[in-house]
Amino acid sequence: MHKVLSIAHRGYSKVAPENTLAAFKRAVEQNPDYIECDIHRTKDGKIVVSHDPKVDRCTNGTGAIAEMTYDELRALDAGSWFGAEFAGEKLPSFDEYLDLFAPGDGPRPQIELKVEGLEADVSAAILAHGLEKEAMVISFHYSAGLRMHEVNPNLMFGALKSSRAEISDAEAATLVEEALSVKADLFAFNYQNVTPAMISATQAAGMKMAVWTIDAEDDMRKWAAMGVDCITSNDIVLLNNVLTDMGLR
Repeated sequence: MHKVLSIAHRGYSKVAPENTLAAFKRAVEQNPDYIECDIHRTKDGKIVVSHDPKVDRCTNGTGAIAEMTYDELRALDAGSWFGAEFAGEKLPSFDEYLDLFAPGDGPRPQIELKVEGLEADVSAAILAHGLEKEAMVISFHYSAGLRMHEVNPNLMFGALKSSRAEISDAEAATLVEEALSVKADLFAFNYQNVTPAMISATQAAGMKMAVWTIDAEDDMRKWAAMGVDCITSNDIVLLNNVLTDMGLR
């Protein structure tokens, strides 16, 4: 029976503020296969962890990350919005996130490039931490995948795509071809519209099929049974338990 990889979405974000060290450390304790994060670049060139391009939703500040310095961002509270016990949590630097991983042991980093132009610096940071074999870079920006392979062909790349509409078999085949054209090792799609044809076409092309973001047990069981290779969830404990119960972990 095939195994399904578990991916902690923005850390263990069900119980701690997303994309903070609190969420990432709690995810490490659960030993998923991957812990996902999102990254942006600051005004002064630093790489920080955040999903949104602006700090408004997940901090006590306002403004665009690209228009703020690293020190300005670090002065913000990225935890109180989630709960008082997380007051004072900071937006992590990319290096702080990578520091949580050990080469050849435990969870692996999965890094989503939210903007283009980060490829060389991301590769350098991954190499500096000795995580070239473990790390996977993912993005909706397919051109970033090609640049990442130019910078470091040894790094795994995952192509992301989503759709609110149902996907026909012909459309699934086209989407898979597009992912393959940027040398993707993994193709990830919003789970609601993933079909058996998409799964089989992805795997036949030599890529892993990933789905995101599933938090309901019934849905986890459904798509795991359909044969996907990876599931991303905010509730990594539930996901790991479901996959273990199904004999897929």
